[in-house]
Amino acid sequence: MNPSSLLVLTAHAFVVWVLCFATIGIGMKVTTERRALIAHAIAAPLFAAGACGVYFVWFGAATPLLAATFFLGFIVLMNFSWWRW
Repeated sequence: MNPSSLLVLTAHAFVVWVLCFATIGIGMKVTTERRALIAHAIAAPLFAAGACGVYFVWFGAATPLLAATFFLGFIVLMNFSWWRW
């Protein structure tokens, strides 16, 4: 995997993280914590499926297992790094 392919994969993972972050952030402002978490639990797989669909149709440089592992690792690292700030 070359650096530009890695950058594209990172951008897609970042979009998923931002959408999930927005879902939780907006949900916590307009409803209860429980409902925000339920909305996140429903929306997160949809966001990831959409980003993966776009990635594999247009780019597809990584295998599905590599892409899923990268998405998961990227989102976990972003959540931990955001939490520390």
